[in-house]
Amino acid sequence: MYTINSTEVNDETLTANITFTLEDRTEVTIDVFIFQPQDKDDVLEGIANREVSEQHKYNSQIAIKGIEEELKEFLKKPLETIDGKVSIKK
Repeated sequence: MYTINSTEVNDETLTANITFTLEDRTEVTIDVFIFQPQDKDDVLEGIANREVSEQHKYNSQIAIKGIEEELKEFLKKPLETIDGKVSIKK
């Protein structure tokens, strides 16, 4: 879901300031740039595509934080290298 807050046209680019409401209800406000839109549908398609990208980006940030925490726990344990492979010492 999104809200168009404002639009501005500069030369061949329409800039739309958009507030996206992501799946967990987090709100993200950004500028979406649409180069040479031919009609309203081009603009709406560009905004919809950016919404998908922003959701993927947000999901990735959450996943990366989880991976980082897992790695921190992993690195607290003593490690050893056997045949070029790193493993946790038992």
